Parts: sequence; C-alpha cells; structure tokens
Amino acid sequence: YRNIIGQLDVLVELDRQQPGRRIVTELDHLLDVMMGHIGLENNYMALMRYPHETRHRNHHYYLFVITDDLSQRFTNGQNVLLEELTNLRLLWLTHIQLHDQGFEEFLLSTTVGPGDI
Repeated sequence: YRNIIGQLDVLVELDRQQPGRRIVTELDHLLDVMMGHIGLENNYMALMRYPHETRHRNHHYYLFVITDDLSQRFTNGQNVLLEELTNLRLLWLTHIQLHDQGFEEFLLSTTVGPGDI
C-alpha cells in the first residue's frame, strides 16, 4: 500500500507544483505498481478462500478503471484535475480501510495448516 499511496502522493505533489504538467510516465508507473499489488492480493484471496473475494476483486477493478482512465486522458493530451488525483488517493485509503483490513482480519482469524492448502 505504501507504494501505491506514495506514488499517488508524488502525482498530487507534481500537479500542485506544476499544474498541467504531463504525468503520463508517473501514471503508468502507478498502474504497474497497482497491477502487481492487485494480482498478488487477488491470488492470495483465492488461495485462502476469502469469503468476500468477489467484492474485493471488483473494487480492485474499479480502482484500476479509474486510474487507467486518468492515464488514457493524459496520454491523449486531456487535462486531469488535481481533485481527481486526490479523490483517487482517498478511494485507495478507503479501500485499504474497508477491504484490505477485512481481509487482514480474516487472515488473522484463519488457522491454516500445511495440509489445508
């Protein structure tokens, strides 16, 4: 999460300091970081048979679509508002609080032995 939130902080700060600056490379890096995180987490949720996996996966997809839309708009020379970047950051913080903490609690409450996987 630190990598995702950290990258969003970089994007927000760049836009604050240099409004209108093209941040396509930074958005692409954010997408790469997100996909790595989401892929690992989705696989682990499936492995652990997390009961809320579908809802969690769907929220991952929602976050990806929003980020990809911002990236595509920048690539096409369209503006992205600072508010959109800060909203994306807030969506990630909310995701962490609601979805990821729920998954963490599930993992902490689940005892898995070597023969269970």
